[in-house]
Amino acid sequence: MFFLGAVGTINYTSALFGGIIISLSITFTEVLAVFFFHEKFDGEKGVALALSLWGSASYFYGEYKTTQKSKANAMEVRRLRSSVLVSSQAVDEDDG
Repeated sequence: MFFLGAVGTINYTSALFGGIIISLSITFTEVLAVFFFHEKFDGEKGVALALSLWGSASYFYGEYKTTQKSKANAMEVRRLRSSVLVSSQAVDEDDG
């Protein structure tokens, strides 16, 4: 069922989003296996969990920074356009 859901996610969204979902589900699967199946949480699982969480956190932080940068660029473009518009109107008034 899980594989079918992952394939459906990739089919209807994108492979990147499918990869993110699989990465996050691996993290939850490890934690749930320790609680429900009483598996040992040894060093290998700890390292895998830490790397999975680190990768997910860095991806989302990178997306956040990219979004903030694009918003700042859009605001700068709007500010420059409005200043160009105001200066061109001032030149037109001086000519008239």
